[in-house]
Amino acid sequence: MLNRRTQQHGVTLIEIIIGLVIASSLLMLGTVGFRDWTQNARIRAEAESVRSGLQLARVTAVQVNGPVRFQFTTSVDSECALSTTGVYWVVSQANPAGQCDNTNTNANPPGIFQVGGGDMDGATNAALNSDQNTLVFTGTGQTQGNTTMTINISNSLGTCRAAGGTLHCLRVTVSTGGQIRMCDPAVPDGIGTC
Repeated sequence: MLNRRTQQHGVTLIEIIIGLVIASSLLMLGTVGFRDWTQNARIRAEAESVRSGLQLARVTAVQVNGPVRFQFTTSVDSECALSTTGVYWVVSQANPAGQCDNTNTNANPPGIFQVGGGDMDGATNAALNSDQNTLVFTGTGQTQGNTTMTINISNSLGTCRAAGGTLHCLRVTVSTGGQIRMCDPAVPDGIGTC
């Protein structure tokens, strides 16, 4: 008697279902991670934009040897208004409210040097909260009136790590001496703390 064994080729329905469950689970984990990565990149873009704008204002004040303003606005068109939660910024010699689209630095006020922030810098969904809407740098690079500024940058689509979430929210600070610093408020005491 010959014992013939038949060999099976292929996969069973159970194996296919298990494979699909594993693949979909990995895809969902990757999607959540990618979403957080995207939102963190947008927070970083806004923080870098704000820091660059502040540095430009400080350098320009030293170059012109006179006061230059860094201000947060609601937009960068003729409808702009000053705001502590505006994600756009304007570097100018005078108050740019209602004139943010006037970028002719040779014109009389507001004498805008540069505008930026928000979706102009790829920071869609970025949320900003500053303790004031205006900071003026003097010709020596220090802040006028020995004022400081603290700007918290987060994202409207998530929660910061400091509040138990997954997003790496950032903070930009300006000292009375004009030093501009970016840090992560969720980092414990030590290097890089706020």
